[in-house]
Amino acid sequence: MATDVGVVEATLDFIEMRRGRLLLHAGGSASTDGRSVLVHGASGAGKTTLTTALVQSGLAYVTDETVCLDPDTLVIEPFPKPLTV
Repeated sequence: MATDVGVVEATLDFIEMRRGRLLLHAGGSASTDGRSVLVHGASGAGKTTLTTALVQSGLAYVTDETVCLDPDTLVIEPFPKPLTV
């Protein structure tokens, strides 16, 4: 499997800029009322597959890579890279 160096660099930059915050290796989707579904798990566990299915069912795409979660407000800051299955 080839690695897209640009995506890896962008991911590492996103993580570095948020050092000290709660970061999750997670997929995410959102409803129109602003509620989000985060899918957290180990590499290969199916986060992207489940996120893709949620988006296909009508939820909005948030991320399939990294979520920055504010533990006080529970507001998420997604890393919006293209879905990569």
